[in-house]
Amino acid sequence: MAVRLWVLSQRGSFFLDEASLALNVLGRGYAGLALPLDWGQAAPVGFLWAEKGLSGLLGPSEWVLRLLPFLAGSGTLILVWRVGRKVAGATTAMLVVVALSVSLLAVRYSAEAKPYATDGFVALGLVALALNVLARPDSARRWVWLGVAGALGIALSLPSAFVLAATGAALLRDAWRQRPAIRAIAAGSVTVWLAVFGVLWLLVIRDASGGAYLREYWAPVMLDPRAPDFFARVVRALSSSVATPLQWTGSIAVALTATASCIIGLFAMAQVNWRHAVLLGGPFAIAAIASAAGVYPLSDRLAFFAAPLALIVAALPVGRVADQAQRAFAARIGVRAGAVVPWVMPWVVAGSVAAWVGADGAAIVRMPGSLERTHALFASVRAEAATDATPVYVFARAVPAWVYATTDWGTPDRERFARYLAAAGSTDAPAHENLSRQRPVRPGEGDTLVYRGARTTELIGLAPGVRYRIVGPTSADRPSPEWDGVEARRIRAVANPSVWVVASHYFEGTPLDEFRPLARALERQGLRVVEERRGGRDAIAVRFAVAIPDSTRR
Repeated sequence: MAVRLWVLSQRGSFFLDEASLALNVLGRGYAGLALPLDWGQAAPVGFLWAEKGLSGLLGPSEWVLRLLPFLAGSGTLILVWRVGRKVAGATTAMLVVVALSVSLLAVRYSAEAKPYATDGFVALGLVALALNVLARPDSARRWVWLGVAGALGIALSLPSAFVLAATGAALLRDAWRQRPAIRAIAAGSVTVWLAVFGVLWLLVIRDASGGAYLREYWAPVMLDPRAPDFFARVVRALSSSVATPLQWTGSIAVALTATASCIIGLFAMAQVNWRHAVLLGGPFAIAAIASAAGVYPLSDRLAFFAAPLALIVAALPVGRVADQAQRAFAARIGVRAGAVVPWVMPWVVAGSVAAWVGADGAAIVRMPGSLERTHALFASVRAEAATDATPVYVFARAVPAWVYATTDWGTPDRERFARYLAAAGSTDAPAHENLSRQRPVRPGEGDTLVYRGARTTELIGLAPGVRYRIVGPTSADRPSPEWDGVEARRIRAVANPSVWVVASHYFEGTPLDEFRPLARALERQGLRVVEERRGGRDAIAVRFAVAIPDSTRR
């Protein structure tokens, strides 16, 4: 938890996806958050309402909107201990707690204003309540708690539907054998779950899973049986829930080993209690069926709900080996000495797990705020631009971060927000950061993308036209033809004699760097750099000014 608190305190500015989701939370009311989102985002309505409530109570800062994921990520460590100890023993539970404590993905998602950490927490919470019911199936109170938590879980976490489906399969026999009152509670709970899911499907989920943009974006991680790389997708999906949380930069050997350990652990668990195996392995299996149907992608983000459950299963064989080694160690040195130094072998194994997983996770602990430090940079540029009436050009991929950082959320300029929303908020808008364009940019195409305020003029950047997907190749290997020239002429037209150009998420230092051709086009338009400010990796503000010819100077 201390690691998570440190990362939360140092994480800094929102990156692109966080800023996009934050604009929905801060720019809409509660009713609006129950509708399909803008800025190419999708999230469960309960999570959005919780974020809205927190921002209303504590303010709209980054740490507030990351507070719920932080609490969920920290609570996951407690729940994984409780669940793991019940189904696999204390040693296995300890290994999973250690791994998740220093996992790069687990720590990152605990300090990110996205619902991935809450997905894992909700999944574990529902499994924990289901285990309580299994222990006392005659307790009406435990059935009621599970029913209420299931309804809340569906609102808070989209993949909780997979957990509840597995829960129903594991508890069906026990519910049927109970007295009529408990059977009625169980049946009523399932009815409420289906009703809540049905309402959310009609309002939000159907659009999120069926929209053309999101289908294309997530297509490479759908388990489409017709895909030529189907086997690779299966391996990627399996590793996303058990291997990637351990080693985000791991190799195929790590993925195969972790997957094999998970399969062995699942069979071993089923031999002891098949319902435990259904509760822990069933959610991922049902999600895989949904993915094969094309309605749920299995990337490391969206499969993270299953990661704590999968890690318990995968750690079971390792925990049993550690326990056997401990018993052999105790027998070798004597019962009395063994009692004095208990848990030596499990702690040796746990230390090895911590060192191995922590070597990968240390990157985010060392530099938690290294990405796109846009907030202070963009806010200072806009303040200065308003003072000296210098126009600002906002690169398309920087629009969400720019709007978040430069809006006074206490008294927001609704007209300005609406202008940016119209220009970039929908996935087919001309300034949407991930718009795909298969043709050259026409002269004057972006001329209407401008906001003229009382003290400043802001040019909203025309999208470069390159669409990224979760994995795999982009829609093009460079911006649309004529994009840089058309945008450079727009910028040159407002320079008086200088203009700010702000950019983020432009893939600096890669062949796909989109800021570099724009800067070169500005030089061809007679503008030169007079000031440059940086905000970490992929965040920049450059002041260009009209170059004065040498003859004029003389």
